[in-house]
Amino acid sequence: MGGQTIDVLPVLVAQAASELLLSLLLAGVFFHFHRAYRHTYLRHWALSWLAFAFFLLASAASGGTLVARVPGPRLAGLTFVVVVAGYLQIVWLLLGAWELVRAQAAGRRTAWLAAGGAVAVGLAALAASQ
Repeated sequence: MGGQTIDVLPVLVAQAASELLLSLLLAGVFFHFHRAYRHTYLRHWALSWLAFAFFLLASAASGGTLVARVPGPRLAGLTFVVVVAGYLQIVWLLLGAWELVRAQAAGRRTAWLAAGGAVAVGLAALAASQ
């Protein structure tokens, strides 16, 4: 038909940048509400969105590392951050929802065990993929 096409890369970069900006904005809003209302589920949701921001940053950096063909420890470290941040996002989101439904804060031990479990699962998933 002879229609014009657009280059996809600027669209993808703009999409990733807006996702990063909005995730940081949500994290800031939830941290602000946590300071104002002192509900721990708000802190966990803020941490969840912050983990998503780290996930996006590390994903973009590892993609750039792959394009630049820079193998080695840098790529492994970025992959580790991507996987662990993804699992931490899920854990903190679910922990916050659990606290909201129960109308009671989870104990520090429970929160630390959940976060440690997310890191362990991320390490196991990374080791299994090698």
